[in-house]
Amino acid sequence: MLHPASDQEFLYKDGKDGPSIRRRWKLLGGLFFASLVAAYLGLVGYFAVYRDFFPDRGFKVDGSFSPGGDLLDYLLQHGMIDRKDGLLVTWHHAANSKSQMEKALKGSAMVLEADVNIEGLNTPNETGTPIMAHPPDVYSDNTLQEWLDAVIQSKKGIKLDFKSIHAVNPSLDILVKKYNEVSFNRPVWLNA
Repeated sequence: MLHPASDQEFLYKDGKDGPSIRRRWKLLGGLFFASLVAAYLGLVGYFAVYRDFFPDRGFKVDGSFSPGGDLLDYLLQHGMIDRKDGLLVTWHHAANSKSQMEKALKGSAMVLEADVNIEGLNTPNETGTPIMAHPPDVYSDNTLQEWLDAVIQSKKGIKLDFKSIHAVNPSLDILVKKYNEVSFNRPVWLNA
């Protein structure tokens, strides 16, 4: 029921005026803005912590790179591009299966992009193992571990697209473990 004095005020059953519609929208807008800021700060904090796993960022005098380095610098140093211009970079997308990965490794593409999912995601057969598959596929002949083992032997750049939030943590564990075992010697792009 509208208050007789204003079309923006409400009357509660006990006769008291409720908050105006404008006040409600301001409150909702403020809460929405605050949640956006919190989400942004959370993502920035998460990636700041992630980058601390790889403390030796960027280009080194000996020519090696860390996973947090600049992809264009890496490609430039290895003679794959002649100037620092992202338009010169060639990609092989969806290098997920072993056959697609091998094709990409033998091809002229400079960077391999692959999709990371969880084996059997949302099925009774879910294992928690990161695999290389684009939804709706939840099974693959290639795990993230196998994919990294093969791609690290090349000079190709790496970009991983996470297709499930459930794949992020176990994949980061594999990446950190692999980085501690052998030097990636190249930047790694993560898209989550």
